Parts: sequence; structure tokens; C-alpha cells
Amino acid sequence: MTENDGTLVSICIPTYNADLQYLDELLSSIRRQGVAAVEIVVADDGSKNVKQVEEVISRHARNFVIRWNAHIGMVENWNSAVFQASGRYMMIPGQDDVLANGALRRLIDLAETYRLDLSLGAEGYIDSKGLRRPRPGFGASRAKIFADEPCALDAQAVLRLGLLYGNVIGDPCVALMRREFLQSIGGFDPKFRHACDLELWMRMAASGATIGRTPEVVALRRIHSANATVSHVKTGVAQEDRTLIHALYCEYLTDDYQWNRSVARLYTHGFFDLVRGGGVKSLWQAGLRGPALERVRALVDDCCENVGIRSAHGRRWGGVGLGK
Repeated sequence: MTENDGTLVSICIPTYNADLQYLDELLSSIRRQGVAAVEIVVADDGSKNVKQVEEVISRHARNFVIRWNAHIGMVENWNSAVFQASGRYMMIPGQDDVLANGALRRLIDLAETYRLDLSLGAEGYIDSKGLRRPRPGFGASRAKIFADEPCALDAQAVLRLGLLYGNVIGDPCVALMRREFLQSIGGFDPKFRHACDLELWMRMAASGATIGRTPEVVALRRIHSANATVSHVKTGVAQEDRTLIHALYCEYLTDDYQWNRSVARLYTHGFFDLVRGGGVKSLWQAGLRGPALERVRALVDDCCENVGIRSAHGRRWGGVGLGK
């Protein structure tokens, strides 16, 4: 498919009381991509500034669709954009994210060359002023897990990495998805209010998606106090979603060590949520297995990875170079 054959990419932007400056910066970064056959699909979740949002969008995009929803919730609003899209591929950046220069073309080329259903890139981070910032959080970074070249990821790799590391795969802003595949599996699952993206990557993998990744930065995530993640941690929603994902996909863990590492990560995430003001709701529903020594080994290994004194166990699943 070429850019003369219709809409190549739908950029789906879910909005809710969007910061107009951040939204303007996102739309400016989309215009700089140099890809002509792009449509902008905005789904708004009952914002109070709808007129101003529409004015910002109309300044930047000729081909755009806006769906004004009642306040239906974050995930339902995301799906509203997903099922409104018409492009061969779709991308779902947050309303305050920014696409890196040339990112869209790199992901399209990756998807077209290797016929991928899910094409991933690396992400960078910026603050409220747009200044680059180091990766927040803890644990093994994506750079320590994934190959430093374009690589293919098999289904087992994605499923195990999701269970052992959480959303190390990436946020929606770094993912180019084949629209028909995404729509065929129902889009995002509304049961998940925080980890709906991780659950989607895992469900795509379990459904037979072809997946590849480039180590190049394709999007910049904005870190600020109004992020939904902050609220999800404090209310315990993030922890509940992680526990549910473990329950749904734990069959893909092949031995006691993998099981214990995944449970250790639940404990670690829960501890850091507690430090950041969250509660402990469902943390202990999954228990360790096997001999005591194996349980201790998994806990120690997870801690050592978190502080950077041990190489990432997940590196073995970090992908095989494409074309090899």
C-alpha cells in the first residue's frame, strides 16, 4: 500500500480536558513526520474545553475526525478512536506525548518490510517544559532487554516479558498496529483501567500477531503530576491490573523460576506503589512456588536487576535480528 492508495496511518488521539499547549506540540510533531496519507482521529471523553480542542486540531490537520463522547471512561474512549479509524495502520499517542522526527516513517518501513502486525520503537521522556529527562522508575530498562538492532519478537517472548517485567514492551505512543488485526481482537479490554496497553500487547501475541521492534526512539512521553499513572498508583488500580494480568497469562510461564520471578515483580511493583502513596490491595494473591532456595533465588535476582548489579534475565527473549 502506498500513500496514494488512501489512508495509510490513522493517528488516534484520545483526549480528556487536554492541555492545549501539549496537544499543539503533539499535532506539530505529527505534521513534521512528512507522511501525507495520515488521518487524525480524536475521541474526547467529555472534556470541558471541547471548542478549544477542536480549534487546535483544525489548525494542524486537514483530514481529521472528532468523536465527542459523554464521559465513558479512559479505555472505552480509546476504543472509540480505534473503531473510528480507517487507515491500514494506527498509532495511539497520549494527548501530551510528542512523536520523534521521522518516527512514523521508520515504523511504517519496519511494518511494511516484515509484514508486522505490531511494530514497536523505543521511547524517551520529557518533562512539563519539554526538556529531556532520564527514564523514571526502576528495574531493567528496555535497552538492557531488547536487541540493539531491529528485531523480531515471538509470542512467548512478549508474554513472558510482560509477566516478568510489566510493560517493558512499550506504551501506545511507540506502537504502530495493523488496524484490521487490532479491531479483530476487540481493541483494548475495558476490564483494565491502567495496564490495558500491556494486556493488549500480550493478547495480540497470544492471538498470533507478528511483532518487531526498532531500538530507535520514536516518541517522547511527557512525565508530569497530572499523568493518569499517578492516580492509578495511588488508588491501587495499577496493582489490581498487574495481578489480573498474572492470573490470565501465567500459563505461559514454563517453570517455577519464571513463576517466582513474575511473583517477585508483583511484590516489587507493589512495594514501590506503596512508597509512592499507593495502597496494598491484591499484592499477596499470587504466592511463590517450589523449594525455599528457589524462592529466595527469584527474589534476590529480581532485586539485583532492579538496582542494576545483575544483567536482565529477560535479555534471552529480547529478540532476533530481523532478516536473520
